[in-house]
Amino acid sequence: NFLILFGFMFNSWLKNYVGGAISAFIIFGLTIWLAIYEYKAMRRFYGQGRGKTIIKFLLANFFRFMIIIILFVLITIISFYKS
Repeated sequence: NFLILFGFMFNSWLKNYVGGAISAFIIFGLTIWLAIYEYKAMRRFYGQGRGKTIIKFLLANFFRFMIIIILFVLITIISFYKS
């Protein structure tokens, strides 16, 4: 996880020198790597088959996405309320 975080941070620095297309490709690669890493970590930790792990992986990502959407809406409402 720290390597992936370093990759995202390095990419933001690298974007200034190489441009947006290469930077987008690096972000895409890091995102895929993160998804594969999380799936393999869940499979190893829970010790279950591929089917159950994929379902847990998809559910976890769905709930994370929903939490992000809720927080985004709340922060947007609060920012409009304060201004």
